[in-house]
Amino acid sequence: MLLHIILGDFSGDGHNVTETRYVEINKDVDPQVLYENYHKNVERFGFGLDDFANEYDEPSMSPEKWAVLKEHGLSPSILEDEEQPDKIWVSHNAMVAMTMFFYLYGLDDTVTWEHYKIPSVPLNGFYGMNPVGAQSIGYGLFGF
Repeated sequence: MLLHIILGDFSGDGHNVTETRYVEINKDVDPQVLYENYHKNVERFGFGLDDFANEYDEPSMSPEKWAVLKEHGLSPSILEDEEQPDKIWVSHNAMVAMTMFFYLYGLDDTVTWEHYKIPSVPLNGFYGMNPVGAQSIGYGLFGF
């Protein structure tokens, strides 16, 4: 089952910077079950995904929140930086792993997930793949 997670300003009413990540879980699960399980885990952990790494250009969480997640079994190996005494730095990959932990913890232990990459060729942007093509397409569509 393919899922997508929008990191960043999903509503577009702030800095409008987002990144969509895809994950695949090995079983079909009713999305409503995932949503309800997330809310159970918010109650269980005492905080939700919007309670950390939610300030612009401040991708961190408190050591106390990190300790709660580790106590419930989240692997410290998801971190790309060393744990700091005053804050834990959260990468994009770590945020995806934490998101899946919030949605899957407490469900059937056989439900697993992995990052899903969509193979594609960029037609524009700063990727150097098409040096004679348009770099910006429809930029004027946004911001009004």
